[in-house]
Amino acid sequence: INSAFTAGRVTQIWQGKAKCAWWDTANNALSYTGCVKASVSDTSITCNCTHLTDFTGDVDENEPVCGDGIISSAASNPPSTENCDDGNFVNGDGCSYDTSAGASDACQTEQGSVCGGVPSICCIPCAAGTKTVCPWALEANPTSRTPGTCTKCEAGTYKNTSTDGDWTDACLDCPYGTYNLGAGYIPTGIADRCNPHQTCAAGQYLSGFTTTNVGTCTVCATGTYKDGPGVFDTVCTAHASCVAGSYRVGYSTTTTGTCEQCAQGTYKDSAGAYNSLCTDCPSKAIGTSPLGSSSRDSCVCNTGYEKSTDSLWTCIDVDECTTSGSNQHNCASEATCTNTTGSFYCTCATGYSTPDAGVTCNPICGDGLLLGNEACDDGDLASGDGCSSSCTVENGWDCVNGTSTSADTCICATNWLPAGTCNIFCSASTNCSSQGSCHPTLGTCLCNQYYGLREDCSVRVTPVQAATFSITNVTIENTVKVSSLPDGVVIPAGALSSGITITVDLYESSSVDTTWVTKATAAGISFFGSVLTLGPSGTTFSTPVTVTFSVSNATLPAGYTYGVYKYDFATSDWVQVSGATIDTTPTGSSGGEGGTISVQLSSFSTYAVFSYAIPTPA
Repeated sequence: INSAFTAGRVTQIWQGKAKCAWWDTANNALSYTGCVKASVSDTSITCNCTHLTDFTGDVDENEPVCGDGIISSAASNPPSTENCDDGNFVNGDGCSYDTSAGASDACQTEQGSVCGGVPSICCIPCAAGTKTVCPWALEANPTSRTPGTCTKCEAGTYKNTSTDGDWTDACLDCPYGTYNLGAGYIPTGIADRCNPHQTCAAGQYLSGFTTTNVGTCTVCATGTYKDGPGVFDTVCTAHASCVAGSYRVGYSTTTTGTCEQCAQGTYKDSAGAYNSLCTDCPSKAIGTSPLGSSSRDSCVCNTGYEKSTDSLWTCIDVDECTTSGSNQHNCASEATCTNTTGSFYCTCATGYSTPDAGVTCNPICGDGLLLGNEACDDGDLASGDGCSSSCTVENGWDCVNGTSTSADTCICATNWLPAGTCNIFCSASTNCSSQGSCHPTLGTCLCNQYYGLREDCSVRVTPVQAATFSITNVTIENTVKVSSLPDGVVIPAGALSSGITITVDLYESSSVDTTWVTKATAAGISFFGSVLTLGPSGTTFSTPVTVTFSVSNATLPAGYTYGVYKYDFATSDWVQVSGATIDTTPTGSSGGEGGTISVQLSSFSTYAVFSYAIPTPA
């Protein structure tokens, strides 16, 4: 028996190799033919023979026995199917011992193993996560063999086959999306698998990941985002640019935000970068462009400014005072235009006021400067002095000599009087029929001699009595007498300031204007004597003159009296002269037929004696 076998295995080996033998005398050799081993123990062997002869127990070194470390072949006697023999009686070490472990026969290379040499050296499949290292099995003619070893798969590789695999099963690279940190690493999950890479939260991506590196969740770079976990290799996406006229808002590393229109007063003329902002319109054009403007030209310069001529134009000041067209100033022609930055102002010339900052300049009425549309300016705002409070020439006045530096002087216009009021029109030729003159204050006609019985001096009447007297010495009393005036007209000394020719004319009452008669009747008075005109009409006296009229008392109706009346050309009415002195003493030849009435007069006009009913006492 092979002494290489250990003592524990010797019995098994020789029992396997023990055979029943007999001596074949014909061949002078032991023969095993005709006897077979029935049983064998440590001390005996039982043989079943087909003939009677001497037999003995023998150990046949060539008898195939699995576990003897000798690979018997089909040429062995008896033939053997061994293809390995590792010299032990163990299954699962690459070379089977028996079929109890599922081998097809004893000393067969087990599934997935490789064996070589005598006794056999085997390399067996390693467990999941490890690989078989068996260098000699890969050599064509190995000179030496050692049993295979199981080595853990390197980082980034895996093997998930177990003992049912093959010794050649290699560690495979971890699939994309997984990793393995290698020998000694106790991964989470299944030990013989590569771990899946983690997914990163929104706003982060997995950087540095490989099959040997777990990687790191890294914040998305500026200009990129990731809006959800996604898968492990989801990368951050670049923010897209917004089209011209819009810009991106609300973007971050976790969201791309939205594109919104440029606000009013801003613009963006190209897509630009994702974070390109809208640009403010130039200064002095702020707030003028519409929403979503994509051009600087959509901005409009404020009033008072215009675009410069360069491509990146700005708003520059317009000199409204010198330019023409739509930007020209609107100052009044009487105003001076002064340019300011972005605007201008108007200053009305001296003598003008303005309700609208110089757009309109109105002459200042009453400042004594004749300007603009003023018809006059007398230096005050009083009406009734020729130039009204609105600087118009009032009716009846002429305003002259006014200039842009001096005031008007207002006087009565031709035929308007009296001076200072000029509110009465009187033309000697028109109003007084060219037979008199206009009263300088009343505007009534001062008729020439013989024309004083009509307001307009239009009718010449021949008096029944007339007298003319020239007064040259005003320092003495002068008396003018006619027959119907018993005492005449007495002019006191000093009543006149200069000499004058006085006329005294007496007319029949029937000679007066019929309208005068009608007015007398309406007043309840009746002519009671002659009508007297004293001239020149309008002559005034500083001391009243005395005129005495003759009357006929005999013709006076009962209950009546009489008085002297003056025809007032200003009111066109008869007015009683107060203070008359009546003398009823008869003056006629028959007595009792006459009397006198005397009055004092301050001016010459037309006078007459009227009778009227004596008023009844209250």
